Amino acid sequence: VDSTLSGMGSSITKSFKNPDTFKVILQKIGEGSAKPKDLFKVVDQAGDGNGTISKNEFKVLATRLGTKMTDHRINEIFAKIKGRSAAGSGKFELNEREFEKALNYL
Repeated sequence: VDSTLSGMGSSITKSFKNPDTFKVILQKIGEGSAKPKDLFKVVDQAGDGNGTISKNEFKVLATRLGTKMTDHRINEIFAKIKGRSAAGSGKFELNEREFEKALNYL
């Protein structure tokens, strides 16, 4: 996982307010002591940095971790986590708590 996520490049490191934070998170991932909130920060910063994880950001993570997922499968995961009420609203971005649940599908 460490080499996979560190392959995201130095542009992510620069996008963190404190680039050392990214390095510490990668070290935690490599040691196996990272928490879902750490991974959430890395995935969000690799994407748009808006504080939520989009379907596209989740798909990129899955791919980097070696899990090939179709858009349909990602839609199913997001719908299950967000609930049916979000299905028609277009609110398919995961907050940190929802992202932690989504990790169980990888």
